[in-house]
Amino acid sequence: MPAPGTVPGITVEYVRGLVSFAHSLGALTITYEGLLGDANSDGVVDYVDAIYVLEYDAKLRTADELAYGLCDVNGDGAVDYVDAIFILEYDAKLITKFPAAV
Repeated sequence: MPAPGTVPGITVEYVRGLVSFAHSLGALTITYEGLLGDANSDGVVDYVDAIYVLEYDAKLRTADELAYGLCDVNGDGAVDYVDAIFILEYDAKLITKFPAAV
């Protein structure tokens, strides 16, 4: 049984704020790289990313509509309002890195 917050077959690596997200499906490996917290993949982490995460958490947006692998900024295995709060704190310069990037 995997540990809480982990998914078998998925690896996530954080390096200096960037995340490499890979999912292995037998012979197929899907890799996504980008800026941790950048939910809309525009190259900037800001309040718009927090809105995307909140919309996802409220079931108004699907995982396909955001860079899901980049949104779990606290590393708890879920994308929810807590991640949105961290993204807003980052945008307001209250924090300089996300807990998942430690």
